[in-house]
Amino acid sequence: MEKTLFKSSVLFLFSMLLFLPIGAHAEDSGELISKEEGSSNVSGIEKAPDIKLTDFEIEEGLKAILRKGVEAAVAKLAVNDGFKENSAVKIEMPKSLKNVKRVLDDMGSEGLAKKYVLRLNRAAEQSSPKVGGYFIVAINQFRIKEPAKILAGGNKSATDYLKKRMHFGLSKVLRPIIIKDMKNSGVYRMYDEMIGIYRRVPYEPNVRSGAESYMVDKILDAFFLYIGEEERLIRENADKRTEESIKKLFP
Repeated sequence: MEKTLFKSSVLFLFSMLLFLPIGAHAEDSGELISKEEGSSNVSGIEKAPDIKLTDFEIEEGLKAILRKGVEAAVAKLAVNDGFKENSAVKIEMPKSLKNVKRVLDDMGSEGLAKKYVLRLNRAAEQSSPKVGGYFIVAINQFRIKEPAKILAGGNKSATDYLKKRMHFGLSKVLRPIIIKDMKNSGVYRMYDEMIGIYRRVPYEPNVRSGAESYMVDKILDAFFLYIGEEERLIRENADKRTEESIKKLFP
């Protein structure tokens, strides 16, 4: 089932990407290229390896590194408690619902808030294989400008570049997929139950959860975290360089 979902996700995004300006700069496209500037951590930058490769060869090697990062992210996140029991990526109650949580705690119904958080994390775990499929297709399609500079950058420079270029577009494409998994995981049912209790208290302000955007950002942040970690490991450890296109980058 997981393989079927992964495959269908990849094919769906691939058909969408065919009609988008993948090679455009961020300022030219509002789709799969982020509008945010982003910033790379350039501390401890190493000198470029003394190798003679074409831009295409470097780009292919960097993309291979990123794909391995996606695989590592899926392996960590698409499992039971992959989010909930991982302090680095656990999804907590959205700040927009802090008043709701306070009221529930005061009324002795804090268990509802905990159940809601559990549902959020379960939805994230459920979405992760599909999110991974979208990442793979996006990586295969986008172009890396000046790949030699990315190679010579910091230990997570390719990941930083991917995030800068693709975060906005991935957020837009993944949103309906993640919302569907939120529904399937009971996030909205639990939210309605919490709000039902919250609204019994007079003078409390109306709230909007904003959980959809919150979830998309949290899941993407988790993926970029582990993609970056895998890139760092590959750059530092020759044993992690199992593909020829990657080995070429580090002779």
